[in-house]
Amino acid sequence: MLAWIIRFVMFIASIITGWFVARDTASIDVIEMVVSLLLIIFFIAVGVFWPYLVSWFAERRAARPTRARAGRRNTARSSWNSSHAKVVASSWVVACLPPRRANRN
Repeated sequence: MLAWIIRFVMFIASIITGWFVARDTASIDVIEMVVSLLLIIFFIAVGVFWPYLVSWFAERRAARPTRARAGRRNTARSSWNSSHAKVVASSWVVACLPPRRANRN
């Protein structure tokens, strides 16, 4: 099983190295090994920090304003007044703020 994982990482490393280095270069094996080690480090880092990455992306997605909360801007300028702009701007600011945490005393 480990051999398949290493073979897959080396395959990806050879593709990435092939984009930047010519195949007839004398040091292609060394460069492929460096790229494969960087890929292994990247995969390990993603695996270690996976729960934090998931929660970070979930918070970013929740904080992003949706069309329902932010309102839609009319194309006609006559219906676009300053009070409507203030409501839309304030709802967008509120939607971008991080959620409040409950006090656990």
